[in-house]
Amino acid sequence: MVSAKETVEAKISSTPVVVYSKSYCPYCAKTKTLLTQLGAKYDVVELDQINGGSEQQDALEQITGQSTVPNVFVGGKSIGGNSDVQKLHKAGNLESLLEQNGALAKPKKNKRRRVAEGEDEQHTSGPNAGEDVPVVPVASDRRAINTFSTGGVKKAKNVVQTQLIESEREIVPQQYAGDATYETQIDTEKDRDARAVMERSIKANQDGSADADSGKVYRGQAAYKSYITKKESQIGMNKYTGTQGPIRAQTWARAISRFDYQPDVCKDYKETGFCGYGDSCKFLHDRGDYKSGWQIEKEYAEKEKKRQKRLQEGRDPDEESEDEDKAATKKKENEQFACTICRGPFRNAVETICGHFFCESCALKNFKKTSRCFNCKKQTNGVFNAAEKLRAKEREQRENDKLTDAESTVDASDSAGGGWTKVVESS
Repeated sequence: MVSAKETVEAKISSTPVVVYSKSYCPYCAKTKTLLTQLGAKYDVVELDQINGGSEQQDALEQITGQSTVPNVFVGGKSIGGNSDVQKLHKAGNLESLLEQNGALAKPKKNKRRRVAEGEDEQHTSGPNAGEDVPVVPVASDRRAINTFSTGGVKKAKNVVQTQLIESEREIVPQQYAGDATYETQIDTEKDRDARAVMERSIKANQDGSADADSGKVYRGQAAYKSYITKKESQIGMNKYTGTQGPIRAQTWARAISRFDYQPDVCKDYKETGFCGYGDSCKFLHDRGDYKSGWQIEKEYAEKEKKRQKRLQEGRDPDEESEDEDKAATKKKENEQFACTICRGPFRNAVETICGHFFCESCALKNFKKTSRCFNCKKQTNGVFNAAEKLRAKEREQRENDKLTDAESTVDASDSAGGGWTKVVESS
């Protein structure tokens, strides 16, 4: 059996340029893009896509001492990873190294053309054979307007250079410019939705890769081996049977929005209800009021803020309006003047989500027994909000009690001293 190290050594020695990489690595993509732009011929070994890729990576670490990817070999020797390749390219040594190892195709040389009849041979032979020959540019189309230049005499080398157009040597993906084949991808991407996962699972069961990777690589529950034979045509029928979901959505539908900033409403009719043009008026006769977009958004934001507040308090956000809540709460506060559990005045009053009030300690004791309200037996879910109005009344009552106690103390001291109070003035 051939070991992973022997496989790597054989690949390196038999191929001029080999790139060991992984499909998800961005640095590997940069290295391969650079080699492609230079026109180099190279082989790619994706370590995460082949069997025994981890063993080959360990063998690469033994050979080069480098455990990262990409790892580029030129002429059987490692030149390093992406940063090393980029440095060689900036220094201008990468192309020469690739040419030495036969990885770059040599440019074809133009064959020497035969001398045209009537051409003066003194330009091709003699003492001035290597010098630039002054020529006058000749018009290629006599029907064009202003074909002859009014400039001076130009040299042949300059004329040829102005006709050359060098390519930028950049790989640019195809771009659409508003054709009818645009897709609106708003759901899960097609390569990772439920249908794509099922297709990969069927393919793995058919080619036997599911059995080969069994016990070695965990690819998730969707990649388990299926002992029920399925066809790809069955996946397309899932939209009717509902056995595989969610179903891939349509991507060809487009939503178009139009904002009318000039509604063309008749101003006279809107303000007065009368228009001199009558039915022949070209503007709309409408006296209705419409809200602007910012007004609608503002009202929605206020409504959503109140809804979130209800959710935080543990209430049902869509049960009733805010005005009804205030009226009901105020009515219940006026009706309930004492805690129904201890039959005494409120101490640190709290309110349940059903609108009943209890002492804080009484509510917690009752919650240890049951999570339902003591009065109406509704589910409280352990939510007890502070009753601010009742607590304010409690604080006011305590202050009044303190003032009453102080006044009673003063009255008692006055009665004990015979009703006279000694006042001492300080000089």
